Amino acid sequence: MREAVEVHAARYADSVMLMQIAEQARRIEGVSDCVVAMATDLNLALLADLGFGAESMADAAPSDLIIAVRGATDDSVRSARALIESRLADTGQARNVDEGQLEQHRTLRSAVRASGANLAVISLPRAHAAAEAADALRSSANVMIFSDGMTLAEERRLKEIADERGLLVMGPDCGTAVLAGVGLGFFNEVRRGDVGVVAASGTGAQHLMCLLDAWGIGVSHIIGVGGRDLCDEIGGVSTARAMRILDADRTTARMVVVAKQAGRRTRERIGDLAVSLRTPVTLGFLSDASVTLTDLAGAVAAESGGSAGDLFSHMHEHDIDQAPLAGLFSGGTLACEAIAVLAARGHRVVTLEAFGPTATPQLIADCNEHFVIDLGDDRMTAGRPHPMIDPHVRTAAIRELAAQPVERHLLIDVVLGEGANPDPAGALRPSIEAFLRAHPRGSVVAAVVGSSRDPQDLRKQRQTLIDAGCDVFDSNAHAAAEVAGRLRTK
Repeated sequence: MREAVEVHAARYADSVMLMQIAEQARRIEGVSDCVVAMATDLNLALLADLGFGAESMADAAPSDLIIAVRGATDDSVRSARALIESRLADTGQARNVDEGQLEQHRTLRSAVRASGANLAVISLPRAHAAAEAADALRSSANVMIFSDGMTLAEERRLKEIADERGLLVMGPDCGTAVLAGVGLGFFNEVRRGDVGVVAASGTGAQHLMCLLDAWGIGVSHIIGVGGRDLCDEIGGVSTARAMRILDADRTTARMVVVAKQAGRRTRERIGDLAVSLRTPVTLGFLSDASVTLTDLAGAVAAESGGSAGDLFSHMHEHDIDQAPLAGLFSGGTLACEAIAVLAARGHRVVTLEAFGPTATPQLIADCNEHFVIDLGDDRMTAGRPHPMIDPHVRTAAIRELAAQPVERHLLIDVVLGEGANPDPAGALRPSIEAFLRAHPRGSVVAAVVGSSRDPQDLRKQRQTLIDAGCDVFDSNAHAAAEVAGRLRTK
């Protein structure tokens, strides 16, 4: 086994881009481990866990870039390093810091005040995120908090500070936003239009915008507020602020509020606010058994003068058995929606909580009950990339399922868009084919979330999955409903 570790002093690159580049390098034949990351304490701990030599990184600072590769041969390591450097150069995401060309600031507050910025994006370890977000708010900037792991008390305090100043907090754990056509985090390339979306869910917002786009409806803005904003402990503070922002926006003629769940008191508050606004509002709480993202998008399309036509689907001819379900999702909202659709059809499933703090691929494969797991849950992403970027945890789990003697039906989501894996279907295909070879009387059902403008090529992604043997749907709810009829009943 060969390995190489390089430390590039004062060389910055975006963390999401680095995760994508590392995942591409890991797909080179012979490469077993690859980390391309800034030298933060968390990333240094990850490198240590993988067995990379600590002495070569002893003097690394958080502003330094680390490239660490392990492979079977010198050629595989060289190929990975060449790909990494090429990708960094092509994207322009890595640059050597020339202190003479930069205006340096010791604090985020001073940077916001000097630049006049009205939005700060916070993507830091949880221990620092709340303090930096508070500094930005006190400097009169709205904030989008990509960071997760924040306590409810920290979130509530930040939103109180924002509300006192007439500002907006998007997050924490806000992964998707589109503001006046500018995307932040994970987002899809969809047409501009007059539908504004307030979303307490990331992949829920993505699926909704893609469904609307398929039916000819564009969006003005998508404002993420964090998945917990509508719980009664927070009270929908950011949701209410976002609704008022969209109500005052001249480009927004209709509004949609979508959330995985909402507390009873908060739900009533948001409902009362909705009827008081000038802009018509459609509320979509996915915890209601009768509400799906597909139905919600269809209703909005109809009310906006569009036509909710047929969505893409392709099914193979099958000779299958009733069998347990293995649901492996990268999108938390999509997992929740699938659980609700299955429950409405009489199928109860095991969720992540039953597996303890983390669900290892082997532990997942050993479960003989119906289960649906959100692999993008905070408990699953600590110290590793999100599964929308790096499919390793999911492909490992599928291969473990293939090794089990019991037949299964597999339900997955494949999420396209900016920030996501450049070829998610291609990355999943080998493990899917291995699963279907091992379980000829099982099946794989895939929901594809994407638009025709996304960089991964929606048609190509669908075809890759079809060629691998998957039944493919553009509606997550339709995919879950289809697989429900194949499941073993007790």
